[in-house]
Amino acid sequence: MGDRWSFPHQASAATYVWQPLRIHGDTLSIDRYQGAWDPLTGRPGEYTGKETAIGFSSATAGDSVEIPFTGTRIVLVGSSRPDGSYARVELADAGGTVLSSLYVTFHSRVPDDGYLYVSPVLPPGDHLLRVTVLGEPTEWSDKSGARFGSVGTHVSVDRAVVLP
Repeated sequence: MGDRWSFPHQASAATYVWQPLRIHGDTLSIDRYQGAWDPLTGRPGEYTGKETAIGFSSATAGDSVEIPFTGTRIVLVGSSRPDGSYARVELADAGGTVLSSLYVTFHSRVPDDGYLYVSPVLPPGDHLLRVTVLGEPTEWSDKSGARFGSVGTHVSVDRAVVLP
């Protein structure tokens, strides 16, 4: 297990990374990074359900996309990349009551396409997911003052997978 630091939004946007380890004698290794995997088998895992193309891509603070869905869970698939940044992801019920609101980072030093958000399990019914570009770059510095982080404020959501 490792963690992804997400300064200055560490409390709301940092995530954990769990990967299967290979043990050979006194050596531990990770064969390959897996965006999702089954801890019982160690094999890659996938979320299956109704897929909807979203095609949202913006670096403008305040731009957003709303995804209405009927089901018990929603998964966002998109890109994290060097110019990626923060988005606020809000989950609301059919009446508009916000059930969850958190920051999600779309930044990665190495470009990657995959799961960026997996909602909690919800009561069956109608829901709305809103993704809003915050326009805040992900950045931090080391003890010497060297800056690291995003070179932009881009957020990109390719599709959503809705679980029944």
